[in-house]
Formats: sequence, structure tokens, C-alpha cells
Amino acid sequence: MSHDQTFRAGLIVAFLLVLPIGTYHRLTSQATREKLDRRQEGLFILATLRPVGIVVTNCGRICLGRSIAECAAHNRN
Repeated sequence: MSHDQTFRAGLIVAFLLVLPIGTYHRLTSQATREKLDRRQEGLFILATLRPVGIVVTNCGRICLGRSIAECAAHNRN
């Protein structure tokens, strides 16, 4: 198995482990019709964590727009 295949298999396993937990919590919150209050997360989360997540996501999208070989070659430099 190459390093890429090992990494992909690990990501799939992690996703399959986390998905049922997230689904359970999503369904229970929807069942109670509880409203989300993002202000309770705090100013730090609102002002920093979410924008950083957006930046990281967009960087991933840009990277995945290229082939995997190009991304790997770019990361070696």
C-alpha cells in the first residue's frame, strides 16, 4: 500500500467513525426543536475559528482542483 492509499483509508475510517456520532446529535437536536445560539460559543470562536475554517477549506478546494501528484509535488518544496 502506498502512503496515499494508507492516508485515504485512514480518512475513510475516521469519517465512518465520526459520521454516526454527528448524525445522532443532529437528529436529537432537531427532535427537540432547540434553537442554536451562536453567541454562546463566545467571541473568540465567532471572530477567529470560523474565518480560519473558511480559509483552510478554500485552500483545500484550490489544492484539490489540481491533480494529487501536483499537490504532493507542491508540498515537497
